[in-house]
Amino acid sequence: AQSVDREIVLFGHTQAIKRADIAAEISGRIVKKLINKGDVVKKGQVLYTLAIENHLSRLSEAKAKLEHKKISFNAAQRLSKKQFQSKVKLAEEKANLEAAKATLKAIQTDISKTSIRAPIDGLVNELPLSVGDYVKSGDVVSVIVDLNPIKIVGQVSERDVSRVRLGANAMAQLADGQKVQGAVKYISRIGSSTTRTFTIDVWVDNASSAISEGLTAELHLPAEN
Repeated sequence: AQSVDREIVLFGHTQAIKRADIAAEISGRIVKKLINKGDVVKKGQVLYTLAIENHLSRLSEAKAKLEHKKISFNAAQRLSKKQFQSKVKLAEEKANLEAAKATLKAIQTDISKTSIRAPIDGLVNELPLSVGDYVKSGDVVSVIVDLNPIKIVGQVSERDVSRVRLGANAMAQLADGQKVQGAVKYISRIGSSTTRTFTIDVWVDNASSAISEGLTAELHLPAEN
């Protein structure tokens, strides 16, 4: 007698676990492009810089208006204490002051958005724009994918899904013959109505980003009786 390892074999494909489609939050013309397609970037790193000149004039105007509103409010406050001015007028001046503060803050926020930054660590997969291009708010300006770890997505039959366990070690063989080890991180509890299969994810360490997204893989999963 000898023991026989039971396993389920199925085909899948590699897929990034994290992907970020980065959109411009304000409109403007690109004046700097600080990275290239294929670069590895860190969260918060600047990808593009948009023109700031038109925002600087708005900023100066907002600062001047805020100073004016501060003076008006302080004067109204002094007169109100001496009962030379009504509480209604004081409330109006305070409202004007708060509105001026809000306007200044909004402009400062717009200025911070002229630096388009990476929201995650990862690899720059798409970078379609160049210096001089004009972008509108909402336009996608880059796509970043995080390939470490990378997942291999497969479909297991309804007959075998109950035999696969979360956390189980798994082996995958890629199209180039490379064999990698991983663990089962996800098992769908809702099957496909057409194929009667269930999605599973096996996560594989990919620190060097050597495994690309979209590769075919043969998955070998340990199966319980």
